[in-house]
Amino acid sequence: MTCRVACLDDNLLALSALGAALRALPGLSAVHTSSDPGAFVSLCAREGVDLALVDLCLPRTTGFAVVSELRRHAPQTRAVILSGLVSHQDIDAAVAAGAWGYLYKADAAAMIVDVIGRVARNEFVLSETARATLLTAGEERTIAVERVMVRSKPAQIPTLMAKVEKPIPTDWAEQTPSIL
Repeated sequence: MTCRVACLDDNLLALSALGAALRALPGLSAVHTSSDPGAFVSLCAREGVDLALVDLCLPRTTGFAVVSELRRHAPQTRAVILSGLVSHQDIDAAVAAGAWGYLYKADAAAMIVDVIGRVARNEFVLSETARATLLTAGEERTIAVERVMVRSKPAQIPTLMAKVEKPIPTDWAEQTPSIL
């Protein structure tokens, strides 16, 4: 996998650690880091970044606003929200902004290689904690899943709807790894 990745986080220690971890991965042609949202959007556009990992809580703006700006100025860049907070409202807002996923920071390190590959294959991704949040969110889950369907393969839509309308089995994540 050859992929250009960029990370945005206002916590310089977290940003440095994430950048170092990504640079150690094989197959990434470039890893960029920034703590400045405006410079980050410009960087993604200029460098042709494939995947942007965007912190949700930033000074003077939000990760949602950055994702929206990326859609306008760097449409080739697929953004994934990275956050220490998880709520069904935030996941829904991330999807509405155009994010390709939502990762809880504590879950992110263990799944970052999988996330890069799945987003490159046009799949929406949720970390385990984010997925569990949606599973317990009742009707709001339906809204988020319907928005995810926009980015899903047509063959996946009946499976997605069946998961929303039926009780969710305990092994749901293993049954549908390509959508969540």
